[in-house]
Amino acid sequence: MRCDHSQLPKSGGVLFSLTDRDKLIGSQIARELTRLGFQLYATESTANFFRAEGLEVSDEELNAQIYVIPAFQENGRFSMKRYQEFLKRQGMPMRRPG
Repeated sequence: MRCDHSQLPKSGGVLFSLTDRDKLIGSQIARELTRLGFQLYATESTANFFRAEGLEVSDEELNAQIYVIPAFQENGRFSMKRYQEFLKRQGMPMRRPG
């Protein structure tokens, strides 16, 4: 297998949503991405872990992005019901964006 690194972005943001067993290695990867200039976004428990590890995580931008995901829209507006149904299907804890 060959990897073409020319297709990888050189900047931007990376969203992390990790299980507890993956958070330590994930924080090491996140630290390296930060060093390369990437912005970190994370779900609530991952963000809390990253912050405890001294990493800066933006949840404001993540929340803004959640509000515009088409799957969470109903009649052109954010639907909390659709969002919570998605979280439930994924086995994720219920949380309100924002």
